[in-house]
Amino acid sequence: MNFNGGYNILLEGKPSPVVDRLPEPKKLYLPLRSRRFFFNEICVEDGQQVNAGDIIARNPKNFALPLLAPRGGTVELKTVANHVVLTDIFPPDKKVHIPEKRLPHIAQELGTAGIKRYKLLSLGACQFFYDACGQKELTLTQKRHNRLVAGIRAVVEHPFAWMKNAGHGRTRYRGMRRNALDFGLHVIAYNWKRSFSLASITA
Repeated sequence: MNFNGGYNILLEGKPSPVVDRLPEPKKLYLPLRSRRFFFNEICVEDGQQVNAGDIIARNPKNFALPLLAPRGGTVELKTVANHVVLTDIFPPDKKVHIPEKRLPHIAQELGTAGIKRYKLLSLGACQFFYDACGQKELTLTQKRHNRLVAGIRAVVEHPFAWMKNAGHGRTRYRGMRRNALDFGLHVIAYNWKRSFSLASITA
């Protein structure tokens, strides 16, 4: 096998049809702090035994996002700073028991993928992990302001959405005067299109 640049690697034989399973680690170090999350609400005690999927800690400032145990084991809180250490590791149970009466509507609407997703949620997995690191929950004042300006905002933003879909998502020319002329022509085109809609409503 040849690669462009770097080293040429010679592979001999064929890959094995069986994937070897790595042995379980002796210890697992779970960091409590990262660039986006800080799990400072500890939900376990030192020396407590947990199973895979149990909640180790939560991030209270990001929708109480849980930190889940990837394997079962014994919790050590004082071994490494800002880490939860799991010792005496044992693999998770492959089967998640869900009553059959709770599955028919999932199988009918989402199929097998929905059942697997529901099993992850039953283990405590967060369904929208990426959303947890986004904007924080709005205050009551911000929600009230959004309700007041929602009608005006929709009227103002609709022309820009139309122009973006029409190909004005980025500038096409060099210089402010050329792009200003192009933007003005898009506005004229939108007003012309909008005039036909208004005329059909008043007719």
